[in-house]
Amino acid sequence: MNFKKAKRVYKGIIFEVYQWSQKMFDGSRQTYEWLKRPPTVEIIGVTKNKKIMVLEQRQPHTKIFFSMPGGKVDKSENLKQAALRELREETGYAAKKLKLWKSFEEYTTMDWTINMFIARDCRKAGALAPDPGEKIKVRYFSFEQFLKLVEKDNFWCSRYFSKHLYKCLMHPKAKKEFYQELFG
Repeated sequence: MNFKKAKRVYKGIIFEVYQWSQKMFDGSRQTYEWLKRPPTVEIIGVTKNKKIMVLEQRQPHTKIFFSMPGGKVDKSENLKQAALRELREETGYAAKKLKLWKSFEEYTTMDWTINMFIARDCRKAGALAPDPGEKIKVRYFSFEQFLKLVEKDNFWCSRYFSKHLYKCLMHPKAKKEFYQELFG
């Protein structure tokens, strides 16, 4: 994309839409679009007794689904601050150790970075503080149970993370390495 020639044509609450004219191989031109949104964080929260926290949640436009704690990074915070805030709001837990595990882009037509954190030694710090559009219950899974979530249609996570979990289910070496990443 020629970013210098892209023009913002829409600015919403979360998304911005940019367009540009692209010359085709036959000499004709077409208009292309590209989306931009703030980065997000997702947290794999691990308790002291080696349980992984997963959200069972519902939003006004959804049925019940499972997901990792996470959300949008606010303009006033860095990635680590956003991860700690989202973990606290959506689970009621605070992490003793927080590590950025992976950062990745989901789509080639969108400027959107998903930042996956591992939060270790999570301890209860208070009550949940979900957004008004979230109904959340925190569920606790063993490592094996957690890996099997990827097989459920109502486990919503990024494509990248889904691929990683499938790889762990299929390959003992990847599974062992991921276990080490989570539990040290």
